[in-house]
Amino acid sequence: MKFRFTWIIFLLIAFVPFEVLFLKYLPVSDAIYGYLRFAVEIIIYLLGGLLLVRFIQLKKIPAGTSIDKLLLLFVVYAIVITVVNNALFPIIHGIADIIKIYSTILCVGNYSAG
Repeated sequence: MKFRFTWIIFLLIAFVPFEVLFLKYLPVSDAIYGYLRFAVEIIIYLLGGLLLVRFIQLKKIPAGTSIDKLLLLFVVYAIVITVVNNALFPIIHGIADIIKIYSTILCVGNYSAG
């Protein structure tokens, strides 16, 4: 059986939206729960990094999506609001979730292009 990155991507597509619900009902300790939450993020970022290395090796430009500019504008706006309101942690936590989901979208959208 040959290992394919598409299997990991398909599992992430199915798992990421329900991650909190799924992990909440696992009979594990709080420490393991925390590690499992970060394991999913690490897998997403590793896939994105591998995809980026692949594009650098092939000397290609990753395909953009229709929400790239809007997401960048939103993140800049959120950072400005954070500085103005001095509410660092809630905004950073929300932006991290958005970046995690967006990274998954980029991996799915660019995997076949690489």
